[in-house]
Amino acid sequence: MTTKTIKTALFMSLTVALLASFSGMQTAQAEVTDISMPETREQREAAGYKLFPGVGWVSPQDLPKEIQTVYRVNPETGERVLDLDAMIEKANESKTTNTVGIWIEKFISLFTLPFAHAGDGWNQVASKDDSSNDFSYIRAYWDVPAAPVDYDDGTNFSFPAIQPDAASIIIFQPVLQHGNSGICNAGDAFVTYALIYVHGVGYWNTPCEDADVDDRIRGTISESSNYWTIAMKNYDNSDANDSYQVYSSTTMEFGALAVETAYLSNDCDELQGDVEFETVTHTGDVDNFASGGVNTFCGQSVTIVSESNVEMFNNN
Repeated sequence: MTTKTIKTALFMSLTVALLASFSGMQTAQAEVTDISMPETREQREAAGYKLFPGVGWVSPQDLPKEIQTVYRVNPETGERVLDLDAMIEKANESKTTNTVGIWIEKFISLFTLPFAHAGDGWNQVASKDDSSNDFSYIRAYWDVPAAPVDYDDGTNFSFPAIQPDAASIIIFQPVLQHGNSGICNAGDAFVTYALIYVHGVGYWNTPCEDADVDDRIRGTISESSNYWTIAMKNYDNSDANDSYQVYSSTTMEFGALAVETAYLSNDCDELQGDVEFETVTHTGDVDNFASGGVNTFCGQSVTIVSESNVEMFNNN
């Protein structure tokens, strides 16, 4: 399996974070941001803010700075891979970040933020939070959904993901994206990529590759001896078959299947079509999926058909 080192970034402070805490069947996201963040997407991008899946808007003060990348050799493959443990330690030693990038000390509720559009935030999430057995593998298949009927610079993401904890901002995720983000600008089209995001340290991703409506795709996150592989496969576009590997000794106890939107208007036609995660498999977890959503609109819903099938309807 090939690995690629595509991008290295250093975030110097924490102003944007993910909160996905679950109570019963409820979930919430908090976007930690400075109060001076511009209101419109155009103003944010002009001011240097960038959007990341599973994270939200990142302020220009947090955007990438040069840092020496640390690698180690995977003894099983002989390939050089990113050493995430060493990168986190280096960030701490350099004192360019106030935390190792795992825990957030300050949260601002999504409901109190002055969003200009109602579509921002997590819309549909099915999660597993296992405090006794760590995740070592998760895989999901899904078809590229129908594109939004009206494209007005909004962004739609869908992905499986794992994290150390629901409140963590270390995120491994193979992503399907429609629209623009801090990773790449797809416009009115779909792209796929594998992403490793560690707030306060950096983000790394494979190249964005085109995907067409109805393409069959598979996202896989797997671990062997602390070597993690985040992979995306498109059965209808072999150019999109790619993976990224990192070394990380951090235990992963939280997994999710998610559909996320950013900066949509109240027009339901700006939503992508329904997403159905199928043949979902995982190891190390004993809990059942729990469904929830925050700031949903246009009748969005999550249906857990079984532990291997989760439907996310946008009703458009």
